[in-house]
Amino acid sequence: MENLKKNLKILHTSDWHLGKKLFKEDRLQEHDFFLSWLIETIKSEAIDQLWVAGDIYDTPSPPSYACRQFFDFCQRLSDETNCSAVFIAGNHDSGKFLEAPQSILQNRRIQIIGRLSPSPLEHFYQNECFQLAAIPYFRTYELLNYALKKGHKADVAQKDILKIFQEYLEEMVAPQEKATPTFVIFHHSVGEFLSEGVEQSIALSGLDAIPVSCFENICDYLLLGHIHKYQIIKHEKPHIVYSGSPLAMRFSESNEKFINKIEIINGVTTIEKVKIPNARPLIKLKTTPEDWQEDLEKELTHLSSNLMPWLEVEMKLQEPIYGLADQIRERAEQAKVKLLSYYPLLERMETKDKDEQQILQKVPSTQKLFELFYQKKYPESQNIPSEVMQEFLKLLERATDELREAERSGGEE
Repeated sequence: MENLKKNLKILHTSDWHLGKKLFKEDRLQEHDFFLSWLIETIKSEAIDQLWVAGDIYDTPSPPSYACRQFFDFCQRLSDETNCSAVFIAGNHDSGKFLEAPQSILQNRRIQIIGRLSPSPLEHFYQNECFQLAAIPYFRTYELLNYALKKGHKADVAQKDILKIFQEYLEEMVAPQEKATPTFVIFHHSVGEFLSEGVEQSIALSGLDAIPVSCFENICDYLLLGHIHKYQIIKHEKPHIVYSGSPLAMRFSESNEKFINKIEIINGVTTIEKVKIPNARPLIKLKTTPEDWQEDLEKELTHLSSNLMPWLEVEMKLQEPIYGLADQIRERAEQAKVKLLSYYPLLERMETKDKDEQQILQKVPSTQKLFELFYQKKYPESQNIPSEVMQEFLKLLERATDELREAERSGGEE
């Protein structure tokens, strides 16, 4: 790892989700805007290190234009700056796919870690300014490979997976001298966090989140990916922060997005959150037939952006109103805003939804039902193979998107 100097500037970001679509609209222009802004920020701030904590792509098999975006960014980073970069895989990425060009990119000061190695030290980097452990998203069976190598029995390791993970971290970091700050970049659910409600559920052997205590004697700073909302989980050692995603991936997410700028000056480390300019606002409007015009005008007042804003309208109705969606679409187009989603919420539907919600609270999640089904069908298998689970989660997300889109388009007729 290069850039050996006593003072250092680092950027921490995550969850780019290149190739992401919102309904049928691609996010190509927004990602182009963000990546160009990131390059210019690296240049103007003289950034030495860029650390990206997973979910580079939105799917394990991203579209060609998303791959082109990533490689174009890597080329610009290498040609136009002196910055080095470390990318780790997230739960949306294919680790094998992500690290395939590593032999080429490493000559451009870019390191990609796609899969968990049974040898922890392969994830450890250091120079005279910092120590870094770069841990990609992993599934339980990948950690079990390490456990078996260390002589643990599979059934015992499965029941005490957190202890195995602690051993993995300690073998990586504990032998090192702590003369410089130690950072861990990691893609997983850690501690108590606030989600944006759109992230895929990920768990380690049934645990929804890894306890903060696992990292208390491991690092000074834990820089996370996976949760799309910027947030600080812990202020004191270890300082734990999610950078969040650079774009609002759904209308339910906040338009305010950030990256972390970390400075190490004469051995003193500071972290500052830096706001990312919003190229395309996502406007979510909850309104009624009586108020929609006034509510929409309020949203449109002082609205300015590089790209045409997108609008979602949730309309509370006593009864269906023919042509209302067309009226809203026409007014939005006059203001150079695109109506992407119109969702009529009938009062009887709302009551029905509350009743259904009470029932659904007692029903296991779709993912849990799939896990139970797989265990019943293949009782000899201890875990669902990662590629099977990944394909299931992709299908589940696609089905959810198509259902929502059908609901919205159906309400426009």
